[in-house]
Amino acid sequence: MTKLQERLLRLIKIFTILILTYVQAFWAMSEFGDNVSCSLSSSFELELVFIALFVLILIAIVRYFCKKIKLKKNAYIGVLSLATVLLWFYFDYDIFINWEACWSTYLTSEAVMYTLNYSTVPILVCICILVLVFYLPDFLLRNEPKIN
Repeated sequence: MTKLQERLLRLIKIFTILILTYVQAFWAMSEFGDNVSCSLSSSFELELVFIALFVLILIAIVRYFCKKIKLKKNAYIGVLSLATVLLWFYFDYDIFINWEACWSTYLTSEAVMYTLNYSTVPILVCICILVLVFYLPDFLLRNEPKIN
């Protein structure tokens, strides 16, 4: 793989994380987008953009530490996937708290259960896509026929 291909693949992975973070949060929590935020932030969509950027930064930090301790590819994908799922769930919970629960009398356990209810399917679908984007290039290159 040439350096240009590696850079292109890295950019594709970065944009995939950004887009999937936005899509996942919008899919899971769009029901609350018409509500008024407790923090009176400008808009639901703008908050999702900031969340996507913040998740990208945190995933970059996780990636740095995974590279630093020299994890194998499978462990790297596992750690990255787990970190992404946990971050997505945390931010879905944060959205639920800011856009719905603060105007009501939800207990913490109820807020967690509602967040789980709303975000399980979007997280599962988006993490499967993310794993495919991270695994597929290596799989295709490994099984590429050799030209003599």
